[in-house]
Amino acid sequence: MPIGEISLDGLEFKAYHGCYAAEREFGNLFTVSVKLKFEASLPGQSDRLEDTLDYAKVYSIVKEQMEIPSHLLEHVTTRIIEQLWKHFPQVLWVGVEVKKHSPPLGGIVAYTAFKLEQSAPDSN
Repeated sequence: MPIGEISLDGLEFKAYHGCYAAEREFGNLFTVSVKLKFEASLPGQSDRLEDTLDYAKVYSIVKEQMEIPSHLLEHVTTRIIEQLWKHFPQVLWVGVEVKKHSPPLGGIVAYTAFKLEQSAPDSN
């Protein structure tokens, strides 16, 4: 069984995640990267979009979740993964990283990040 992996890297969003009131009021720049592994024999043979993972749908799921304010990167990352499982049950593994640019930590920090990787819920 051939295992394929798709990636969407460097998705940028202005979002309102954070524990501080100013972060939730003014927002910040976030970058998201998503990797999905799946059984790829059918799309490799059929050449049909409906037989694979639709990049545009993956993007729209991430965008939708980034629009919902969260206090923690851990929370928004978990929501993204849950929605990816819901829409793509054929996925075997998913990894999502969310980076917050220039976080308010009292000094110069390029970004903070949280990355979560998970195997399919039924393969535990």
